[in-house]
Amino acid sequence: MKNFKRRDVLKAGIAGVGMSTLGMNAQAQQTRGVTASSIKLGQVVATTGPVAIYGVPIRAGTQAYLGLVNDRGGVNGRKIELLSEDSAFSTPQSLAIARRYMSNDGIFALINSMGTAQVSALIPYLVEQEKTPIFGTYGGAVEWFNPPKEGLFGLQVLYEDLAGALGRWSGKEGHKNIMAVHIEGASFAKAAKAVEPMVKAASPQSTVDFLPVKLPTQDYAPIILQIAQKKPDAIVAMLIESEFVTFMRELRNQGIKAPVYAWGPVVTLRTLQNGGANMEGLKAFSWTKAPMSSAPAVAEYRQALAKYAPAEKPDFVSLFNFAQTKVFVEALSRVKGPLTQASFYQAMYSLQNYDSGIFPPVSFSATRHQGLTSLVPLQVRNGEWVELGGMIDTSNPKW
Repeated sequence: MKNFKRRDVLKAGIAGVGMSTLGMNAQAQQTRGVTASSIKLGQVVATTGPVAIYGVPIRAGTQAYLGLVNDRGGVNGRKIELLSEDSAFSTPQSLAIARRYMSNDGIFALINSMGTAQVSALIPYLVEQEKTPIFGTYGGAVEWFNPPKEGLFGLQVLYEDLAGALGRWSGKEGHKNIMAVHIEGASFAKAAKAVEPMVKAASPQSTVDFLPVKLPTQDYAPIILQIAQKKPDAIVAMLIESEFVTFMRELRNQGIKAPVYAWGPVVTLRTLQNGGANMEGLKAFSWTKAPMSSAPAVAEYRQALAKYAPAEKPDFVSLFNFAQTKVFVEALSRVKGPLTQASFYQAMYSLQNYDSGIFPPVSFSATRHQGLTSLVPLQVRNGEWVELGGMIDTSNPKW
């Protein structure tokens, strides 16, 4: 009798091990963050602090497109769940949020997150260690994409390329003494340095001076005085929106009428509302069409924003992230068979000259993880952002 019981227990133990192994195999085969009915995504943005002016509309644009998708039934039968947390623009806090997503929630990908320094800290953990994709950041660096990293995909034209394009634009328009004003810090200084070679490529006799500005700065009078002493005939400005408004006000108050060329982060409707007449004639590059464009895809954005993020008014930043989410979802929809990181990457590579109706054409490949290199030139005329016609491709140094 004792032997029978012993054999019975042994069989039960073997069966238990078999069931446990099967369960572990099934779990191992299941993609993290993906179920039969849902896909879980994460987002890390600064919705408090000095750069919340970007973080809030980044989240709103993302939520607006996902709301649209979920109301239409999701992607291949799966609804998308977005976990979005405030980083306060802190690198340690960004990393803590990402770790919490992985340990508690198991996200499929991190999308539309912000901050060059913050995302740089997340890449080793998420992309390299956890094999979790990062898609569509607000910020970026050349070393992220050259060489390409498996699982890291971007749509924002890099700040170095944007700065270089501003330099070439000012040089092509005949300016000889150019001042580049940029946010203080290593990554911004590195981006600003791209102004000079592109100025000289267009106008070899031109000179470029650099002026770093601490963030935040309360009093721009001394800074403008330094600029006045250099007597530039053009200014390239790389500041955040709120600082730029103050900068332009003081610049015009001190009677400096040199034309200003600005980068994408100052291209917002609030810049015009808060800057008023000081912004007239400003030239800048945008990553997207204007948010009040009559283009069907932009009209869809305005309707979705009103429904899913009604507290946020249409603007360039939320439009940019609406469009980023649209590209991400398009790739998801192209996955054939089980949704895994590998099948998602192959779907990303299938995007060739994809027309979102908002961005310039988007293309990815195994050797190209930076999906956009083109920009939309704008100018402020009569208090509005006006497209100057066509796009410029920063990958073509002779545009």
